[in-house]
Amino acid sequence: MKELCVIYANCQGGGIQKFLEHHPSFSEKFHCHHISNFGSILEAKPLPYDLLAQASIFIYQPVSTKHGCYGTKNIIAYLPPGCIKISFPYIYNNALWPFFEEGEKIIGREPVDLLFADGISLRKSLNLFLQLQLDFNFSSRFEQTIKILKEKEKETDIKISKFIIDNLQETRLFYTQNHPTNVIFIYCVNQILDLLGSRPLALPKNFPDNFAQLPGLWPISPYDSTAFGYRFSRNDSGWEKFYRKLIIKIHLQQEHPPLTSLMENILFRFF
Repeated sequence: MKELCVIYANCQGGGIQKFLEHHPSFSEKFHCHHISNFGSILEAKPLPYDLLAQASIFIYQPVSTKHGCYGTKNIIAYLPPGCIKISFPYIYNNALWPFFEEGEKIIGREPVDLLFADGISLRKSLNLFLQLQLDFNFSSRFEQTIKILKEKEKETDIKISKFIIDNLQETRLFYTQNHPTNVIFIYCVNQILDLLGSRPLALPKNFPDNFAQLPGLWPISPYDSTAFGYRFSRNDSGWEKFYRKLIIKIHLQQEHPPLTSLMENILFRFF
């Protein structure tokens, strides 16, 4: 009978699970159960204490005690003696694109807001953006997001910030701000396997793109590829359309908040 590996993390935990299960010796000995920390907190789901009590391995992203029973300090108390505990950070980077949607917010929109605040028209704002005339403060944003990640790494076994810095120019590391590519997942999983005394996974090129099957893809644009000196890509097709829609949305949120969805569709046909 296989031993149990419990993964307590956000959607990145599902990615960790998929790569671990692809490792022959790990999957031969263990089966994984992923508990969504974010989903559990958001929906106030009861925790499966019976599973926690059976775990031989517990892989987790630290959750603060402010979340009560969902805090990892509480959860760890229910693990059996001898359970191997391995922590990894929430891997997030909001600096790799000019701006993007995150829930109801548009992160990084400030330079576009300034254009409209100065009375610049939608058409001219779109032209300025497409002519690469805006400054999205990539350097300071990147430094800040890495600083936050390094702080999180102070309490985790798995480290990733230096790898991101060292490999940013060489290969795509993120599909969206919180959905890493195979490269990051494999680097993290190989650290886990090393702690368990197992051989590493195969190279990323041996896996299909987005093996973790996480949704979303923010396109690379000339803004970010130039700012970070990407050697693997200059831009993705469709980047202009992606950002044009968001600029129209920002404009409408300022001018006509109740009509955003309707007006966005109408204006997009004209710009």
